[in-house]
Order: sequence, then structure tokens, then C-alpha cells
Amino acid sequence: DVVLGKRVLEAGDAGILSAVAVMGRIITYGGSAIVTVLLPMTAATLPEDAPAERADAPKRARKKADRLLALAFMIVGGTGAVCLLLCFFFSVPVVTILFGTRYLLAARFLPEFGLAMFFGSLSTVFLYHFLAKLSRLFLVPYTFVTVAFIASFFTTHPTIHSIVRAELIANVVLFVSFLLVFVFEKYRNIKNH
Repeated sequence: DVVLGKRVLEAGDAGILSAVAVMGRIITYGGSAIVTVLLPMTAATLPEDAPAERADAPKRARKKADRLLALAFMIVGGTGAVCLLLCFFFSVPVVTILFGTRYLLAARFLPEFGLAMFFGSLSTVFLYHFLAKLSRLFLVPYTFVTVAFIASFFTTHPTIHSIVRAELIANVVLFVSFLLVFVFEKYRNIKNH
């Protein structure tokens, strides 16, 4: 978003977008350590790692992976929610502390961008879960949303607000798509076992 924003916005607006993006990334990176740990832990629960003599090993592995996913959502969602509250209720002080009054206009866009990053963080939890489980179905919505987001820069007259709104829409659609992929894969696993 920032790289493309620099290409399509005036220098001052690109600076405001960069400031908003930096503050929004705090939400994303706040829970990223948890998500990074999720990948190897979930991968270790794959049925291939279970002893062959245990008939219930695949079921137990799926339950453990589901518990890890729920824990990651609670931690990432909790840290993201705290940061999101700051974005909504204290955007002016946050911008002033981090960037000074020169970028005060960024406070106007912070709540919406914070919400976009919140959904992006939750999508990242699903992304790492899918990668750990060697799933590929998530690539369909991921590719579609990414291409649509990039295309939105070139099909509209970009403003800071339109870029922030496109980021929000893209991350909400990605999260909902990943949720649907997760539910579909759970249903398929239940049906196959």
C-alpha cells in the first residue's frame, strides 16, 4: 500500500499514508511473534508425525492444531483489539507522540486503517495455519484479493481515504474468505474420517 501510494499520491499525501501505515503495522506486528510460533507447532501436529499404532492419532492431531489456532486467535485478537482501541479513541495523541503535529492529519485515517490491520492480522493467523497444514486452497482467495487490491490503485482516482478503504475491504474479504476455506476444510476432514 505504501509503495503503490507513493506512486499515485502527491508527496504530502504519501507521507500521511506512510505515517498511517506505520501506526497500523503496530497492530500487525504486535501479534506476529505468536503467529510465527504457530507454524512449526501446528506442523508438528500433522498426522504423519504421529505413531502408526495409534488409530486416534490423526483426530488428536487435528484437535491439537485447532487448540493452537484458537490460542493464536485469542492472543493476536486480544493484542490487536487493544491497539485498535488506541486507534479509535486516542488517535490524535498517538500520532502526536509518534510523529509530532506535522502528521496530525494521519489521525483521521488511523481508526479505519487500524481496523484493516486488525483483520489483516487475523488473516495472517489463518495463513500460517494453512501453511503449516500444507493446505493450498487458501491460495485462491489470497491471490484474488491481492490482485484486486493492487488493481484498485489503477482503476480509481486514488486518495488516502480510498487507499485506506481498499485496504480495509481487502483485509475483511480475505479474513472472511479464509474463514470459509477453514470451515470447508474442516467439513471435508469430518466427512472423510
